[in-house]
Amino acid sequence: MAPRHWTLALLFVAGLGWADRAEAASPPLTPRQIYKTFGKGVVLVFATDGSAQGSAGTGSIITKDGQIITNAHVVSHDGEPYKKLFVYLKPEKLRGSMKDDLSIRYKATLVDVDYNLDLALLRMVDGPAEMVTIDFANPEDVEIGEPVVAIGHPETGGLWTLTTGSISSVVADFNGVEGKDVFQTEASVNRGNSGGPLLNAYGQMVGINTCISRKAADGLAITDINFSLKSSVAVDWMKKRKLMELAYAKPGEVSGAVAVAADPQTQVAMADTKAPAQPNAKVDSGDGKIKIEVVEPQKGEEVADDPEFQAAANAEQQNVSRGMAKVAPKTGKPAVTPVSQETEVKPKHLTKARPYKLDPFIAARNKEIKALENIMDDMSKEIQKKSGKQNKTKSDGMGLW
Repeated sequence: MAPRHWTLALLFVAGLGWADRAEAASPPLTPRQIYKTFGKGVVLVFATDGSAQGSAGTGSIITKDGQIITNAHVVSHDGEPYKKLFVYLKPEKLRGSMKDDLSIRYKATLVDVDYNLDLALLRMVDGPAEMVTIDFANPEDVEIGEPVVAIGHPETGGLWTLTTGSISSVVADFNGVEGKDVFQTEASVNRGNSGGPLLNAYGQMVGINTCISRKAADGLAITDINFSLKSSVAVDWMKKRKLMELAYAKPGEVSGAVAVAADPQTQVAMADTKAPAQPNAKVDSGDGKIKIEVVEPQKGEEVADDPEFQAAANAEQQNVSRGMAKVAPKTGKPAVTPVSQETEVKPKHLTKARPYKLDPFIAARNKEIKALENIMDDMSKEIQKKSGKQNKTKSDGMGLW
């Protein structure tokens, strides 16, 4: 079983794997740091034809203008895309309540879809000005045994759930589809994680979680067999379809390193390996292109662990009207935002006229799947009866979710 809690103090313990790249430009992150830094780049995708029923899955924001990569089966049914698409952004702090945690909703449009590769590209409509994005890692740099984390919305579980594990194996031309190369992982994923990211120790997406295997041909239960499309499948597909050309992130470097540095634990971890930035120093953001100016706090300013969350907390204490929250605007600089620069932002809330019920959707989906499995078993028995052959094989539990 993969360890659930990792710390930088254990980097050199044999078998843990985070220390495999001692030559890396940035120190690897703990799962907590990955989640804190890149969790807001993961969205919940809800596709429907107009009712409260539909398909729910996960997606990753990959561009600053709100383009999202996910699975084709998340946004379609019976080979046809759903008519309406919505994405929900992660709030500053999860409350465990659907009403609170799914309060930030945007419409989305389908840019392109490939049913064979099980890929879809979406675009947010009038999305926020600033978004956390997730870069693609080159799968050629990924090794079996490398630690990974998955973020998604598993069935009967919580929203924006973090699970940990490692790369178990690789499979080429998965299910006989040419170019559909996948990683096998034992990082726990379930229905609802579909389309979400599989991230390495630097917050880079090595795979897109796409399907699971839970039952063998003879009915024997299977565990920890999960598959993620290699990042190269998505990158190559988008280039071939002339949707966009994306470069892989630099191996061993944390994209958005300045955001990571806002975490006190990360600052302590980085202190021994990286000299602190000088006032007004230019540092590489991690993508090899953008240079970010690091400005030291002015006299009297306090550096908060999380300025946006702190601003929202302050707004609540000041009895700001319901549905309003003060959020510090993104400046591209470290967490040094004077209160005078805060602006009011009104998040989008669900209403009775726009309900979103995940549990009824899941129950209906389970019922449909069970009915389909029963039909397949009955057909198999009928074929066996006519052929005179006995075969105890049932549906193998492998498929899309």
